[in-house]
Amino acid sequence: MWREWWSQEGTATDYVIADCGPGTGLRFRTAEENMGSRPPFDRTDAALKVIASHQRGARVFATLDRIAEDLHRTARDVSLYDLTREPCACAALYGTLRGARPAYDPKG
Repeated sequence: MWREWWSQEGTATDYVIADCGPGTGLRFRTAEENMGSRPPFDRTDAALKVIASHQRGARVFATLDRIAEDLHRTARDVSLYDLTREPCACAALYGTLRGARPAYDPKG
């Protein structure tokens, strides 16, 4: 899991959880201000509590689908997607999970 943060005219905080074995990702927004017509919100603490509750439970039940379902009550823009390439530098420790996807490239 990692956090992506944007700041220019407004700010936004997104989190991404990757499950490299099956090649799926989960993205969700926890905070946003002045990014469009939506009112500002910051649900970061509540969303991270959802993640922590899944992390404390049995790993077999901590699927991205279940996490996404629970996050729909808290975060915004919750989406599941397929990983088309290795999303991060975790290959240093988990390189075999990449499968046939192109290797992580820090240059994009």
